[in-house]
Amino acid sequence: ENMSTFNSLYVVNPSLDFQSATKLIQTPLAPPSPDRVRVKLIYAGVNAIDINIISGRYHPDRKAPFEFGRD
Repeated sequence: ENMSTFNSLYVVNPSLDFQSATKLIQTPLAPPSPDRVRVKLIYAGVNAIDINIISGRYHPDRKAPFEFGRD
């Protein structure tokens, strides 16, 4: 079976500079189970909470790299 991938946004270097703080990383995407559907996301927003997370203001003890974006 051929597994698909998707791009996940990770914090790699906490900073207020969004471009240097984040990186798109390809992640394996398993097929959905028979009772689920897959939705393709075309656009995603970056909210104020995301900026605070990538800058290290929230959860300053969290070690990079880590995935973020929950809204």
